[in-house]
Amino acid sequence: MVRTSKLVIILAALGLFSVACSKDDAAPARLSNLGESCRSSGDCAGAYVCVQSACSVANTGISPTSNQCVFTQCTTAKDCCPAQVVPQATCDLYNTTCQADPTSIDCTYYQTECVCDETKHSCTGGVCGSVCTADTDCTGTQSHCLSGACVQCTTNDQCLQTGYVCSKENTCVSSCTARADCPAFYDCPNAPSYCQFVGCANDRECEVARGSAQAYCDSNKICQVGSCSSDSTCFHPQTSAGAPITAGTNIYAYQVCVSGRCQNAGCGTDDECKAFLATDINASNNPHATAQCKPK
Repeated sequence: MVRTSKLVIILAALGLFSVACSKDDAAPARLSNLGESCRSSGDCAGAYVCVQSACSVANTGISPTSNQCVFTQCTTAKDCCPAQVVPQATCDLYNTTCQADPTSIDCTYYQTECVCDETKHSCTGGVCGSVCTADTDCTGTQSHCLSGACVQCTTNDQCLQTGYVCSKENTCVSSCTARADCPAFYDCPNAPSYCQFVGCANDRECEVARGSAQAYCDSNKICQVGSCSSDSTCFHPQTSAGAPITAGTNIYAYQVCVSGRCQNAGCGTDDECKAFLATDINASNNPHATAQCKPK
């Protein structure tokens, strides 16, 4: 009897004999809740799924709209006036001196450095432009006057850089003589000309371009990736081509899964767009820049 007890103790110590517990007695692993870490959707509680190593909702309930976010620089011509560089106190001094002596050089300083002539600016479709009647009214890179607006070029010979031509948007762009000169999904119509987007022709082109068997050519001739089974599997439109969503990105704001395909969900409010385009608004250094939700 003593020998038997000693044998049991030895086997238990070696892990070859279980005395008091079994696997069924172990506490079950706690599943992760929303926002907690995971390695797969099986680690997440309830209907949550694992997205970028964190448990998330599978579907957001966001319904696509026909609107889109538009970055705007202005609402009136005054918004397009350049920021005043000269301190206001200096402008006030110029103005005081000019009022006392209209022939003073300070009058010129006041008009050129402190006063914006709104008639020389325009705001069209939320984009600032310069108003002109002749080329002499235009400055900088927008040095040519076309239909009352300053543009970079109106003819090819106004593009001084070798190998550049004037585009239909009146900007100088690199020229081409054949489609072979252009990147994928661009063509060179009416050569010599410049490369213009023509889009994909079929799903196979997109599968090669995106490196995914799930890529397809959408109705706008733009390559998209996915079939999808839920919103969580869709890509965010601001990530690079084919790249997965990343931490810190507003994952669901602008793409949802509809009929097995990821598509942009549009926008519902201006504030949505301001949040989405905050980087662009801040980078513009324009106090009047904003973003609006508008019909396509």
